[in-house]
Amino acid sequence: SRYVSNLHQGRINPKTVGFALDVGPRRIDVPQRVREISESSNPGEVLAGLEPQFPMYRPLKEGLLRYRQLAAELPNMKFAFPAKFKPGMSHPDVPALRKLLVALGDLKNLDPATENSELYDPALAEAVKTFQVRHGLGNDGVIGKKTLARLSTPVAERLKQIEIGLERLRWLPDVRGSYLIVNIPSFKLYGAKTGDGPGSYDIEMNVIVGESVDGHGTPVFHSDMSMVTFRPYWNVPPSIATKELGPIIKRNPGYLARHNMELVGNGAGGLRIRQRPGPKNALGKIKFSFPNTNNVYLHGTPNQGLFKVDRRDFSHGCIRVEDPPKLAEWVLQDNGNWPMERIQKYIKGADNQTVSLKNTIPVYILYSTVMADPDGVISFYEDIYGHDKTLAALLAKGFPYPG
Repeated sequence: SRYVSNLHQGRINPKTVGFALDVGPRRIDVPQRVREISESSNPGEVLAGLEPQFPMYRPLKEGLLRYRQLAAELPNMKFAFPAKFKPGMSHPDVPALRKLLVALGDLKNLDPATENSELYDPALAEAVKTFQVRHGLGNDGVIGKKTLARLSTPVAERLKQIEIGLERLRWLPDVRGSYLIVNIPSFKLYGAKTGDGPGSYDIEMNVIVGESVDGHGTPVFHSDMSMVTFRPYWNVPPSIATKELGPIIKRNPGYLARHNMELVGNGAGGLRIRQRPGPKNALGKIKFSFPNTNNVYLHGTPNQGLFKVDRRDFSHGCIRVEDPPKLAEWVLQDNGNWPMERIQKYIKGADNQTVSLKNTIPVYILYSTVMADPDGVISFYEDIYGHDKTLAALLAKGFPYPG
């Protein structure tokens, strides 16, 4: 009966690792299900029905078997390439790299004519680019420090990531229909209007998340988007006002005016700092709000340059989106007549305007260092907040699990 429960809603309660996801609604009548399995002519089918039905779950589960096999067969690779190993260069470790990328599926097959060649040829460069994309890196084909670190990661580590990814999928409610998912470690937002959950999207976008230091990490939780604000004001959080802006303003009294900021009443007899709408506004041109106790929302940014970086944890916890007008067009699809021309008109308007959504959109801020697409391509990302480490330690202790 423990197996049935673990398969359906995971072994660990997400709240014990600080994830604000409620597995309560996923609870089932375990004794009843165990009876069904024992009486069924096809118990495997009943068990499969208890697992998450998301498009991402099946390819990840299949990946688990594949990576178990790879972990048993593949030696741990250590490559001694120079600092920036580029296509066209040669090195004795190139044949071993070819073999690894064939095993991982990034290189389709070994050509007997070049199998043992030490030349980093175009076919291998394409395979390296595929590998880089699967590991959240820019696909330039150059084997630098980051790519080398990923190539040298033992397959057994990847196996652990898949196990943890499957556990986290078991925590999720029945995500279907219209939803937005932000996956923190992949620095991306995914959305669907008529989707079947993780793995099923019709919009995808780069995001910037909370930095991994000073308690600025973006929290994991679920809420419902209810409002879109064009030309938003930024109400500077008290912590930022005190710790960061306070010392700057003391040294440079003209700072507020230069950054289009003003002092306004805080409703409790004191003052707070607010940044007016405009090109310098920290929230960019559009803000997407969903009620939560973390004061986290999606918004634009005047600093687009940071989206070019592979690892994008730079914020104080909020989530910056790369293309706010495109996201607004997607969010407002079912809200009446919102073509891009109208969105641009509101962005360029004189004042800030808030539009309430007729139908709220579920938003899931999630954390998974592994993802799979329907074709079975598995992507791995860095454990930027150390959440994998925490969960792996709890799972390693075995039963009874906390929660």
